[in-house]
Amino acid sequence: MFAFSMTFPNAFKRCFQTFALVLMYGVFVYAIQYIMWHFKMLSHFPNSDNLKHFDAVWYYGIVEKGYIHNSGVGSNTAFFFLFPLVWKLSGLGAFGISVLNLLFFATGFSILVSVRPSLFRTQILFLSVPTIFFMFVPYSEALFFLFISITFYGIATKKKHYIFISLFLASLTRATILILLPAFLIMKLLENDENSYVRAVLNYLLYYALPSLLGLFIFCFYQYKVVGLWFDYFQQQTVFWDRKFSMPGIPFSSDSGRVSLTINSVSLFLSAISLVFLIKVFINKRKEKHRDIDPLLVLSFAYMAFAGLVIVFFNPCWGTHTTNIWGAHRYALASPFFFVFLNYVSDKKQLSPKQLGAFVLVSYLFWCLSGFYNYTDTIIYFSFATTILILYLLARRNKWLYYVVVAINIIIQIVFFQQFTGRALLD
Repeated sequence: MFAFSMTFPNAFKRCFQTFALVLMYGVFVYAIQYIMWHFKMLSHFPNSDNLKHFDAVWYYGIVEKGYIHNSGVGSNTAFFFLFPLVWKLSGLGAFGISVLNLLFFATGFSILVSVRPSLFRTQILFLSVPTIFFMFVPYSEALFFLFISITFYGIATKKKHYIFISLFLASLTRATILILLPAFLIMKLLENDENSYVRAVLNYLLYYALPSLLGLFIFCFYQYKVVGLWFDYFQQQTVFWDRKFSMPGIPFSSDSGRVSLTINSVSLFLSAISLVFLIKVFINKRKEKHRDIDPLLVLSFAYMAFAGLVIVFFNPCWGTHTTNIWGAHRYALASPFFFVFLNYVSDKKQLSPKQLGAFVLVSYLFWCLSGFYNYTDTIIYFSFATTILILYLLARRNKWLYYVVVAINIIIQIVFFQQFTGRALLD
């Protein structure tokens, strides 16, 4: 079986090194923006004013006034309360809580790497993923990342109390039960033989479903006590954010613009690949019933796959009556699950020229779901996305290409950060 094994000194050393790496990377992201802003190469340097945009405004509203239900318009009850509670207790401004989020993220990533050893280059590549900038702003992603990393630690070390507590706290932080619960169930079923399914399901119900649902109930009960309405969160998401089940509207769209459409489409593409990997694990398990599986890898495949499905079937269809896929990259890429996915792909053997050609063809066929062919700029954006993915596949054995991919990622990450502080990036 896949078990966690590491002496305390080695584990502490690895955690400290990873923590320092993330901390230095976060400082670098802020420092490079300050230098470029100082020399008037960028329009903004992140501060307590311009970091308070988009979801951060809603969170800050909860910090200042608590939950408020406004009839007929969107309310801050559409957001979970643990992150704004931490923000309120810290007494920090928007910049201060962003620094605290960096520390949360660094701690979570350190825990994750301690149970999921990876090459230094894979860690840097993950940190450079454009979506990771959400870990450095007043959003709930960093806190959620920390809790799920603790869950991973609990699974790897078989310490069930870590799983229970971390999932309970995660369920108070972000709305991911629709993704997490089926993913955990799949992990438990594939981890066990058919003769052990009953025990596996009971274990799942006690240590995975119970803390998640308990957290959700406490969240709903707290909102009821404050605003006097049961399940107002779901009402807000359904009525004002239009998040409800519907058949996908093709081609996909994004109200946040064509760059947003591109990165969210890339996220869905990786979710589709995760689904293929998950099916492959299932088939192999059916063929060899006693085959050991890697539970964290299966969990990550399942989470990535369900994250994509939830976006496609539960996101709104605004304006064009096509599915708006904004937010897909925040769910899938800014998570420990994507790191495990990335680590797995990084260890795979080099693809042959024929396989790379097939990958390019499949990517363009997938981009058709987002109507990339409709505009000249989207053709350029999506072609660039395919190029980056191919460069990464080639970079696994070529350090110079790896440097190119990381450099491009960092540039895009800083551009996204600047769009956020300039109120141009909506998801």
